[in-house]
Amino acid sequence: MDAALKEQGYIFGDYIERLWAYLTIEQLLEKRKNALGDEKENITAEALELSLKYHFVTPLTSMVVTKPEDNEDQTSIADKPGEEAISETTSMAYLTSHQSSPSPYYYVDGDPHFIIQVPGRSDSICFNIDEKPGTVLRLIQDPVTGITVTGQIIGDKGSNASSGTGKTYFGKLGITNAWMDFRVEVTTEKIILGNGAALSTFSWLDTVTVTQTGAMWVLEVDLGPSSLCRKHLHAVSHFISPCENPFLNRQEGWVRLQASLIPATGRQNQEDTESSRLSVTINRKKNMVVSFGDGISFVIILHQVWKKHPVHQDFLGFYVVDSHQMSAQTHGLLGQFFRPFDFEVFDIRPGSDPTKPDATMVVKSHQLTVTRGSQKDYRKNASVGTKVVCWFVHNNGEGLIDGVHTDYIVPSLF
Repeated sequence: MDAALKEQGYIFGDYIERLWAYLTIEQLLEKRKNALGDEKENITAEALELSLKYHFVTPLTSMVVTKPEDNEDQTSIADKPGEEAISETTSMAYLTSHQSSPSPYYYVDGDPHFIIQVPGRSDSICFNIDEKPGTVLRLIQDPVTGITVTGQIIGDKGSNASSGTGKTYFGKLGITNAWMDFRVEVTTEKIILGNGAALSTFSWLDTVTVTQTGAMWVLEVDLGPSSLCRKHLHAVSHFISPCENPFLNRQEGWVRLQASLIPATGRQNQEDTESSRLSVTINRKKNMVVSFGDGISFVIILHQVWKKHPVHQDFLGFYVVDSHQMSAQTHGLLGQFFRPFDFEVFDIRPGSDPTKPDATMVVKSHQLTVTRGSQKDYRKNASVGTKVVCWFVHNNGEGLIDGVHTDYIVPSLF
């Protein structure tokens, strides 16, 4: 590879060589998981050789650290007190920050960027959906659990549906559970939730937890030093019947209401089972969590910008943190990836951007050109986020998603 790079006179030769080594090691470690006998030993030896040559810390080298060149015959245990390990500095910051996730995650945030972490793989896949403001997309639809999630795109300030320019985001999200006759509409200003025509409205300034088990609803509100209980009682009065067992503690600053659900017209009685459990928590000006039972959980992140910013405006991020109770029939731009699938990346090569190499990906019987990049996970910090490296699929995820992205456009949130 050195000769090829010199022959091409490529100014970033060393950079690309190190990147090639890193990604090759990553692929070898992936193959090593399923290898046996001599094949596994050969793969291990090759990965270890590359790791040591290019000074990458991997599971094979994590306990051995080479000493500086003037003492290169010595080795020491990593992080041993009093010893100094070689610190690998590189302009490829996204390489050193890459960590595999212990569990799969699926989310959409930003412009809007879709991120898919495949179970059992150390890599993520990402793609964008470029559509006009006002477009509503189906993110998740599960006919078995009755859960559907949709999102409406907004644009920068001053943008319009016909411009086709500027950044776009999700400004509204809708979550419904058909079997519970329950829905949540989330905007950057308020949260509307309830069943049937009985809806309650809360703002992002509230700290509220609403839970339902069968026909019983419990509302817990953090009143704060200046909040009024009357406001929340009025809001929830449209949602539940008059309080059977209200409990108010003004000194500690919270109120707990327990009441029976107002049944919607024609709605059948639900059994008090796992599938009928619901929890919605609003964390003031940060995020909200919507959970159905113990196996389905979503997090919605509120991104706030300076109100007087001339271009940008507040937007939402949607994260699936638990999907193991959703059925194999789940579909949607995110939901289709809850089912197991595999992919292979090879032929890593320089791209048009020297910091973002291209590669070939084989997925769902398609061969695609993908680009190495990174996005952000904002679950822990909505301002800064955590970097997530991924292989970016171009053209609105074409070849990765089932069908084409316009198949997921729906007329409205609900």
